[in-house]
Amino acid sequence: MTSPVTAGDDTNEAITLVSLPVARRGQLRNALAEAGLPHADIMEQGRAFFAGERGGVTVGYIGLEVHGKDALLRSLVVVETERDHGFGSALVRGAIACARARGVTHLWVLTTTAVVFLQRLGFQSVERSAAPATIRGTTEFASLCPATAVCMTRPTA
Repeated sequence: MTSPVTAGDDTNEAITLVSLPVARRGQLRNALAEAGLPHADIMEQGRAFFAGERGGVTVGYIGLEVHGKDALLRSLVVVETERDHGFGSALVRGAIACARARGVTHLWVLTTTAVVFLQRLGFQSVERSAAPATIRGTTEFASLCPATAVCMTRPTA
């Protein structure tokens, strides 16, 4: 997927969401590790990762694990020097559009720090047990994220 996505509501800057090839997942792993986020399973199959780029510079990353009509939104990280420009919101909006194009009707996410941010983007907190079995069975859901992580969901429409 390559598509322009407008950054924040308060800026006219745009980023382009591009598929992240396996050869570049080390960059994603490093960015996630620097932010203290889970990264142990990013090389496994069944995950699609994207880089948000502006002017040839990567400003952040995001990923999807699609399981039929549901997908786990994961690995959202904005490069430290690029924070506070609305790129996180743009990455999420781009991933929502990508998921919708793949036939996904509901996104799920686990977070320990971004509840308010995700609420602004239409996500609602739900009990972990509300997630479908395919989502609960993902490595991130089952073991990488702590039990204290908040489960959130939103439709892609």
